[in-house]
Amino acid sequence: MKILSWPILLLVFSLTLRAEVIDLSELKNMWSGSYGPSDGKDYLARISSHQEPSYIEKKFSAARSFDRKFVRLKFKVSNLERLSGIELRLSSDESGYENFFKVSIPLFTDKAFNIIQSESWITYTFPMGEAIAQGEPNLHNIHRLGFYLGGEKLDIELRELSIEESFPHSMVTFTFDDSYDDHFIAAEIMAKYNMRGTAYIMPREINQENYLTTSQLRIMKEDLAWDISSHHKTPITYFDYHELDNEFNYTLGYLNAIGSTDDAFHFAYPLGKQDRKLTLPLVRRTFNSARIAGGGAETLPPADWHMLRTFNVMPHNSPKEILERAKLARDQGEWLILMFHYLTPEKNPENPLAYNVEDFEELCRLFEEEGLDIMTVNDVYREFHQ
Repeated sequence: MKILSWPILLLVFSLTLRAEVIDLSELKNMWSGSYGPSDGKDYLARISSHQEPSYIEKKFSAARSFDRKFVRLKFKVSNLERLSGIELRLSSDESGYENFFKVSIPLFTDKAFNIIQSESWITYTFPMGEAIAQGEPNLHNIHRLGFYLGGEKLDIELRELSIEESFPHSMVTFTFDDSYDDHFIAAEIMAKYNMRGTAYIMPREINQENYLTTSQLRIMKEDLAWDISSHHKTPITYFDYHELDNEFNYTLGYLNAIGSTDDAFHFAYPLGKQDRKLTLPLVRRTFNSARIAGGGAETLPPADWHMLRTFNVMPHNSPKEILERAKLARDQGEWLILMFHYLTPEKNPENPLAYNVEDFEELCRLFEEEGLDIMTVNDVYREFHQ
């Protein structure tokens, strides 16, 4: 099979993207609780009870546009279990709370699935493609920026806040988890549309029943120019440090043996589980990027290359629905990372990890017609990492 040639985007990193740093003292407490200086340069928001959420905000001297911009916040939560919500709000009203956009940080009952974890600093970017409109706000006419904070007997410490421009380019990435044999079908379908994907594989499952074979991986890598990257069957939070280090070395050794070099150093968290204090330092030391299992679109640049967010493709997501989300990501300069698991001939699969193969091909066709840029994870890392 002939090796396909793929256009690589040439981006100029001398391009300066403007960022407006907001002094945390400019935020004012509007509802209950308290907000004020903490130790050093940090500010502390204190929430009393679920019935009395906190809201802190800044009013702009003149209305501004947030089109192709995003908000970056560095913060720490004292106790994740007491947190009920953090939500960016951008209001078109000079006063009141009728017309605003809201962008929420997803929260899950499984604490290892959360980007936010207790007593750990996190930098989070709020992509405008994930914004939900309340009333009739205008993205080009924002008067106030605020944060809704919900919980009980909870402290949220803020360290940095800025408004930043997105890169002038955006892209979509197809990722496939767990090494299932139908990923070879996905690779063949995508090749018809001159597209490539990223397969996060579990080396110990290769050549087993229902999984990819070594020969299929070589074709995907050598002939179809896919990224073959790192994954595992067992959540990394189940290992101690030395066991996990050994597993990472085994995975990288296997990938190197089948010809994966730079692309091997990208990782997908098994079942989306991670720990910011115990496992993240080793992940950062070992890999160039790591992808979680949810969270929506990613900003460019990402908040954290080792906490890349993803759009989890479910059976009910129609090709046209996914196309519209990709177009919105393009409009806002975002990186839409699609996460697939199984492809199936079933028309309406009950398995939430399955996606109909005909719908998958239709999705590829729609993306080609729309002229969306499809890049692998390693391509994006090479072009956008700074």
